Amino acid sequence: YWRATDFRRSIRDAWEDGRPPRTAATLPGRAQAALNSGQHEEALSLYDQALSADPQWVGGYVRRAEALLALGRLQEAARSARIAHFLGGPDPSTAVEADWMLAQVAYRDGDVDAALALGEQALDAYRFQSIAGPGTFGGGLYGWATFRRLALRADMLPQLVTIRFTDREIGWMETLGAWYEEAGDLEAARRTYGEALQAAPDATLAAERLAALGD
Repeated sequence: YWRATDFRRSIRDAWEDGRPPRTAATLPGRAQAALNSGQHEEALSLYDQALSADPQWVGGYVRRAEALLALGRLQEAARSARIAHFLGGPDPSTAVEADWMLAQVAYRDGDVDAALALGEQALDAYRFQSIAGPGTFGGGLYGWATFRRLALRADMLPQLVTIRFTDREIGWMETLGAWYEEAGDLEAARRTYGEALQAAPDATLAAERLAALGD
């Protein structure tokens, strides 16, 4: 979205320039910095420390699963992702990230069908959103709280413009497309790459794979 026009790019760049510098002074910040830089053993150790201090930190379990996945410790990664799913938390998108972690574990474990199902489940949370964001579709409480009746599943008007996908989810789509190719479902691969391009016309990998698959 922010790269689509010159005006939007200028707004994004100005916002980035005006932001205060990020700090890794806190324990979670140091853990994230280590994860971002590929220091997975250090990141895992730091996340373990942070979760020992705050066992209810849902996002920490997801990031811990990411570090374990990078280290090839699949069963531990799956367990950490399932803990995040179980805990839930105020931000439902963390459970969606846990689904994506489990999808990658399944793929690494050789279960492509399970990986595809979990990957689609994670993306569906972004495809179908409520006003409260990813992972909340169909769970609105306003109907009961206000009118003492069930809420509509879709609580946003169709004309409301939303940014459903970020670069991260576009990457998920490209990965999912590759899994579909591996499974021999080329039509699903084309559909997934096409969806990525529709959301982000400069998604280079999706464009290359779609061109390679042809008609």
